[in-house]
This record gives sequence, structure tokens and C-alpha cells, in this order.
Amino acid sequence: MTHVLSVIDDLGFGGGENRLLTFARTIDRRRFRHSVLAIRAAAACPPQSSAMRAQYAAAGVNVVDLGEGDAARGRPLAARVPGAARRLARKVRRLRRVMRDQRVDVVDAHLESAGVVAALATAGTPVPCALTLYSARPPAAVPAWDAIGRFAIWNARATITDSDVRADDIRTWMRPARVRVFVIPNGVVPPRPARPPDEVRRSLAIPCGAHVRVVAQIGGLVPYKGYGVLLHAARLILAARRDVYFLLVGFERPGSGYAAHLQREAAALGVAAHTRIVSYPGPIGDIWSIVDVHAHATLFDSLPNAILEGMALAKPAVVTAVGGIPDAVEHGRTGLVVRPDCPDDLAAALLRLLDDPDRARRLAEAAHDRYRDEYRPDVMTGRLEALLESLARARADGPWIA
Repeated sequence: MTHVLSVIDDLGFGGGENRLLTFARTIDRRRFRHSVLAIRAAAACPPQSSAMRAQYAAAGVNVVDLGEGDAARGRPLAARVPGAARRLARKVRRLRRVMRDQRVDVVDAHLESAGVVAALATAGTPVPCALTLYSARPPAAVPAWDAIGRFAIWNARATITDSDVRADDIRTWMRPARVRVFVIPNGVVPPRPARPPDEVRRSLAIPCGAHVRVVAQIGGLVPYKGYGVLLHAARLILAARRDVYFLLVGFERPGSGYAAHLQREAAALGVAAHTRIVSYPGPIGDIWSIVDVHAHATLFDSLPNAILEGMALAKPAVVTAVGGIPDAVEHGRTGLVVRPDCPDDLAAALLRLLDDPDRARRLAEAAHDRYRDEYRPDVMTGRLEALLESLARARADGPWIA
């Protein structure tokens, strides 16, 4: 039986955390022993950084903490740097001890922070590391990433990403070194609601009734997701019809103040009365149950889980031509694809779906068929299992280096 240890920094709401949860739920327990390790202890994290722990627990996934704190987060860079090497060395020692004590066969690291720790912990050991990343350079700055990120990717026996575009980016960024990059798109579980749609609408102060349409974007509440573009498109749409409400759903990064910034922007654009900006703590299926049209106005991305969730639920969508999104959403067949950072194009495409329900339904049905073929959880997990098993079989023989 192959023991896979999945390592991640923390368990806030995010695409990487959702991907790992799906994998943990669906991995073949007859062939694999699977453990999840969070580097930062839940007690040391702000609530939004451990918000998905309840979902892991509900799925029966045991999460072990490495026990690291959060003392440096939020402090000025000058105050963080002196102790950074010491903290990193401690994480590496602790992870290596877990790997040895639990006789781990493969380390499955997710995202940049955990990837660096895992790369250092597996270096010089017989245990291979697989590293899942969604871009060569992370959208949020990581200190010294150009050096330590290249080391992490170089050390990994396999780098995994979710789209051909990002795989090419990683290979180009790593030149002249040649690295093994595997494209395994996310597989998502169709989210289920826990509350009736009318109850969800009332909780968000959105009028009930089929005559009121809801356009929603779901994702991390960060500027590069293009929420500001959606607000400008909302102004154009509301000039044409007043039966539409706009729902912007996501958790912001601690201390960013981005949600308040979007609230001010909505007020300045005159769309605040028809806009709801929320960090929804319940099952995301509650939100999806009231969505009529899915908008994803992102400016930088790989292949967001929210797009795949919308396809799984047969929601008509307008998305931007960014990263691997056009690989999943074919313009005119499984959705509408527009240029990023172009409110006029976004508004026009959303109005086409709002004004033509039959067309919206046809696109949504075709999107659901595409989901069934390519983006089911068992499809993703089967591909990951085959890769991790091959890494375990090919692991180097040799003694541990303490």
C-alpha cells in the first residue's frame, strides 16, 4: 500500500484546498494510505485561514497539524525576514520527522509555501515530492520566490498543474532546466445546498421570484479576480434592465480591506442597491442554488474551481479568456468567453444570456456534458493516483539523511 502525505500550508477557502479535499474524499483506500498535514496549526490561524477544516472533518478526512504558528503574518517585511530562515528550518525538520516516523512513500505538496517546505524536506531523501502549482509566479508576492520557487520545482519529481497554458509557463520559467510538468485538471463535486433558495435570497436581501435574476461571481476576494470589472459591467446592465442583482462571493485576505473597497466602488458606480458583496460561511451550494448566470471576470487565473462547479450544476456562464479557462469553456458552445478587463464585452455577453433564456439553457446543458466527460472527481483522482503510484515505484533507494 502506497502512503501519500499531502502537505498544505493551511485550510482556508480556495481552489487548492478544494482540490485536495476532493482528492482526499475519492482516493482508493484499498491501494493508498492517505494523510493530510497542515503546516500551520488551526489555533494559530485567523478563522478565514482554517475555514475549510469543518468540511474536511465532515468528509472524514483526518488533518494533522505540523504545529507551526502565525506570529510573523501581518508584520512588516523588515520584522519578518530575520527569523524567516529559522522558521523555515524548523518546518523542514518537523516535516522530515513526520515523513520518517510515518514511513511516507510520496509527499504531495500543494501551493507555494508548502511546496518550498516539502522540497527542502525531501531533498536528499528517498522520498519523491510531487508539487501542485497553478502558476510559475504566484499572483501574491512570495519573498525570494525566483530562487526558492525554482529550487522547489527543480527538486520535485513531478510538478502538477491544471492547464496547458500554466504548464507552458512553468517550463518556460524554469529554462534552461528541464522539468516534468503534468496537466491534471481539477475534478469537482457538484455543490449541494443546505437551505431553500428563497431563504438564501432573503438572507442576502435579494428579492424572491423568477422575475428577479441573479448574476454571481464566486472566488477568492482579491483584485486579480476582476470583481471591479464586474461592477462596471453591472452599471451597464442595470441601465438596460433593473431586474438583475449582482452577487460577489468570496473571502478576502486578512487585512486587505478589499471588500470595503468594492462596496465603495459599487456606491460610486450607482449599483450598490443591486449588489451584494459577501463572505458566505455556509455551504457554497446555497449560493449556487440562487444563481441564474455565472460570471467569472478574472484577470489572471489557471482553471478556477468555480467555473467547473458552475458547469457541474449546468449554470450558463460568461468567463474571460485567461489561463486555461478557454480549454474548459468553448465560446458559443459551452459558454461565452470575453476579453479580460473589458466591462463592455462582459456586460454585452451577460445581457445576451439574460435576454435569451433558451440560448442560456443550451450552453448550460453543453457545459454539463463537458463536465461529465472531463472534470468529475473520479477522473482527476484516477490521474493523480496513477502519477503518485509511479513516483512511489520509482523512488530512489538509499538511506535517510537526518
